[in-house]
Amino acid sequence: PMFEELAAFRLRLSDGRFAPLREFQDCITFVRMLMRGADINHGAKPWDLHETWSMRITMEFHAQGDEEKSLGLPVSPLCEREGFNLPKSQSGFLEYVVMPIWAEFLVGVELPQMQEADGQGESQQVAVIKKIKGLAQSNLEKWQAMAKGKSV
Repeated sequence: PMFEELAAFRLRLSDGRFAPLREFQDCITFVRMLMRGADINHGAKPWDLHETWSMRITMEFHAQGDEEKSLGLPVSPLCEREGFNLPKSQSGFLEYVVMPIWAEFLVGVELPQMQEADGQGESQQVAVIKKIKGLAQSNLEKWQAMAKGKSV
């Protein structure tokens, strides 16, 4: 459902009437996407934290895959230990899941109806989302370099 929610969020943002500060359903949509962003927030943390959480999540997924195998069940996506490549996996996660969500948040917070009333430069919300996107982009670049055999 995450990709469907992201697509619906993207469409709603683009129709020109998105108003989460005035419309209840838009508020629900925005909060739902914030929860998605919070759920996967390790992708937009400083590298040391992101790398640590990536390892922890991978260990959890692989343990699940091992359990599924021991029970004779099909192994869930991302849970197969054999042939797993962490840099490639994390690159895909960041590029296709994390970055698109934060890119749409940036579109949302840059809408005129979301800006603070003082009109003095970039809003705090825009600055925060840009920082989050920047951290995620930096992490993506590190994983991509590692996938190519480079050290970071």
